[in-house]
Amino acid sequence: MSNPAAALTLVPITLVLVLLVSAVAKLKARASTASAVRLLRVPGFLKPEWVAAVLPPAEIVLALGMLSPWLPLARVAAVAAVMLFAAYWVVIARAMTFDPRPSCGCFGQIGDQRVTAKTLWRNTVLLAGAAVFGWMTWAQSVTVFSFFSDATTREWLLLLGAAYLVLVAWFVLSPPSQVRQRSSRRRKNRPADAHDHADGSGATATAVDQSEPTEDEYVRVPIPDAILLDPERDPHTLLQLAAQQPVLLVFITCGCPSTYETWRRLPEWAGRLPQVRVLGVETYQLGDLDIAGVRERLFYDPAGKAFQALTMPGTSSAILLGADRLVAGGPVLGNDEIEEFVAEIEEALTQAAPADPVPADAPHAQVSDTV
Repeated sequence: MSNPAAALTLVPITLVLVLLVSAVAKLKARASTASAVRLLRVPGFLKPEWVAAVLPPAEIVLALGMLSPWLPLARVAAVAAVMLFAAYWVVIARAMTFDPRPSCGCFGQIGDQRVTAKTLWRNTVLLAGAAVFGWMTWAQSVTVFSFFSDATTREWLLLLGAAYLVLVAWFVLSPPSQVRQRSSRRRKNRPADAHDHADGSGATATAVDQSEPTEDEYVRVPIPDAILLDPERDPHTLLQLAAQQPVLLVFITCGCPSTYETWRRLPEWAGRLPQVRVLGVETYQLGDLDIAGVRERLFYDPAGKAFQALTMPGTSSAILLGADRLVAGGPVLGNDEIEEFVAEIEEALTQAAPADPVPADAPHAQVSDTV
């Protein structure tokens, strides 16, 4: 096959796979997709629920159109692909100007869904691929189907070789497995142990150890200067919130179903940690969630400044602030990780209780020595 467009056939095939994976992820999390539409502030006439219902089937239809053996239909699909990926590019470029930027795994569990420069570059590559497919169909009169039907043995071997290269690159360059990440996070982000941060008299140390930390040692840092608003919208600094007792802050940044599950667990986590003040913090105001035990402990992070100052990894995530003006543990990401984090704090408090009884006139001494 002498047509030069044959060498680029992998480009539309890649776009088809991206569209299909994206559509399946959105179909599995329609409410999350609607939440993402709100966070990305698309024009008002594009109702989030409508977009969440229409977009996944549209992506599937577009993917099938790109595989069409009929050149006129393939050309229409090429134009539609350019328009769709251009729209995605504009939405992300605009979201780059938001403060805070959306940070939400709203399209399933695939990839990093935070809005960063990497996201914009990814969309740029996808848009360029759509433009290449347009050139193939309109200038070269080539479709994906025509390539496969007319491909020579050499071209098939080149295609298989490219697929092999992609597979090997994925195995070599893919991030560590989730299990390995969780194991590392439990070691490095665990709640600080009582004996690591107390002097001989039992008082909590306020200075950070300047010695070189080991790989698995949790390094405590000062609580940053940031403000949260309480349910009455009165401001409180992070240091003020943790002045009397440790505070577990649980952050969300969107209205995904997983974040509703976070708020449902919030009262349970608070009940398991009576010595710790457990607060929910939202950077995206959800309004009245009508979940028992949540409203009175739900704080707001205006412009996401506390989220950024604490370098929270995403939604849902948690961090423990010590009563000694230092971060005592975390951050951890995900409801399951928060559940394990709460269990570790609970265990640390239980182990410290017999060795360090709390005087009646000092109800917070035990907790500050522990975390």
